[in-house]
Order: sequence, then C-alpha cells, then structure tokens
Amino acid sequence: MTASEFKQRFIPHSAAMYRTAFRLTANTQEAEDMVQEAFIRLWNRREHIPPTDDLAAYCCTVTHNVCIDARRRHQPDTSPTLLETLPLTTNHDASHAIEARETEQLLHEAIDRLPEGQRKVVHMRHIEERSIPEIQAQTGFTASNIRVLLSRARRQLKILLSHDSNA
Repeated sequence: MTASEFKQRFIPHSAAMYRTAFRLTANTQEAEDMVQEAFIRLWNRREHIPPTDDLAAYCCTVTHNVCIDARRRHQPDTSPTLLETLPLTTNHDASHAIEARETEQLLHEAIDRLPEGQRKVVHMRHIEERSIPEIQAQTGFTASNIRVLLSRARRQLKILLSHDSNA
C-alpha cells in the first residue's frame, strides 16, 4: 500500500479516532498524540490489516488499544514484592531470627525449584529489585509476560513453602 492509498483509506476516519481517544484521555493534546500513535501503528501494519466492511470501527479499535497501552505504560507497578506476600518474621530475638533465616533459606530453595523463566524474573524483580522495564530490556519478555510469570511464580512459591512447612 502506498502512502497516498493509506491516506485515502485512513485519514477520513481521523475525527472518529480523535473522539475515541478524547473519550479515553479527556485531554486534547493526549488525544491528538494517541491518534498519531494509532496512525503509526496502522501504517506499520498496513500490509497485514484484514479486509473489513467497517474501516472506521477498525481504526477506532486501534486507537482505543493505543490509549489503553499508553495508560498501562504510565501506571507505576504496584504489584507486591515477594517479601510482602510471604509472612517473614521481623522480631529481633534469637528464636525469631533463626526462624527468619530458615524461612529465607526455604524461600531461596523454593525459588531454585521454579521453572527457569519464573526463577529468572523472580530473582531480578525481588532479589535484585529491578523494575519491569529493566527486566524487559534484559530478558526480551513483554511487560505482561513478566507479570504473568511473576504471578505464577508467587502462586507456586506459596504452594512450595506451604508443603515445606507442613512436612
């Protein structure tokens, strides 16, 4: 598809795309930016756009997705850290200190038993205290993939640690 063909097909839908973006952002400048980002996404995928009877709806859907993606990128990661999700003792008397060390040892052993991808992101996120974007850059995983791996790892760790404490 040439640039002129692209303009003929997609530019007429820019007003509907802007309305969609404005409804989601409530900001004129942000809405304009989202429409531009949607056009870039459409242009980059121009050869793979499926034939559709309602191109305006398709364009608005792409714009909607761009807005949602932007919102997700700008939200801080509020997922709990691993230590916040596990009951570790913080008292300083000797018996509690020993128990905390044992729990930490069990935690590290449980982490070592996780599948490689989960083990890698848990270590980077909770041991090295790296951010999701840093983990993305190093592993090549998407942010959503990292969150899924972390969620599955936490769930598996809780199971492993409950079995270890019951044994």
